Amino acid sequence: MQPPQPSRRIPVSEISMTGQLNGQEFESALERDFLMLMAWEAEVDWFVAQPLTLEYEVAPSIWIPYTPDVLTSFASRNGVPVRRPLLCEIKYREELTTDWRRLRRKFRAAKTYCDSRGWDWLVLDEHAIRGPKLDNIRFLWSYQRAAMYEREVTPILGALARLKSASLATVSDHLGATALRRSEIIWTWWCLVARKRIQFDVMQAIRQDTLFWLPDTEA
Repeated sequence: MQPPQPSRRIPVSEISMTGQLNGQEFESALERDFLMLMAWEAEVDWFVAQPLTLEYEVAPSIWIPYTPDVLTSFASRNGVPVRRPLLCEIKYREELTTDWRRLRRKFRAAKTYCDSRGWDWLVLDEHAIRGPKLDNIRFLWSYQRAAMYEREVTPILGALARLKSASLATVSDHLGATALRRSEIIWTWWCLVARKRIQFDVMQAIRQDTLFWLPDTEA
């Protein structure tokens, strides 16, 4: 499945957050947050914002266009996708509650469209999108492409390999770091975590005692 071109452009708004993330436009902070989740997931092949436009009937012979927010395609394993494509609408819960009678028609049209193509359809609000996982990704986001202290990479990975699983503080102590070197180790550590060369339970909030380990490719 090839990624489609966006069906529409998102105009700059003075009343909501708009912008781009990984080349995809968003028109609210909640949409941006969802795109961050998709960009983090290793099983995601690609995602496209504003991927297609449907029409739904509001009265006899009166049709209105509707563009869902995000289409996500997932990677394949042994030639088989790990899950079906996912078409999503991203809305705050208050808007869903207030405007449900108006929104449900377009959502029903999107569900019918997805069913005809073997896709999944979801309406997601802030309770489904925001939480410890997103907080972790936000924290790590700027480290993904940041320059790191390359001389510290091998010592950090080697120490974690010997310890099997450990907190950042334990690894730093294991390396006997001075105060200056400790700051370089900490920075490099988060760069490695953001690049997924060091792993942890992303569903749990990062704390001082959070345990980390090496992926099989690094161990």
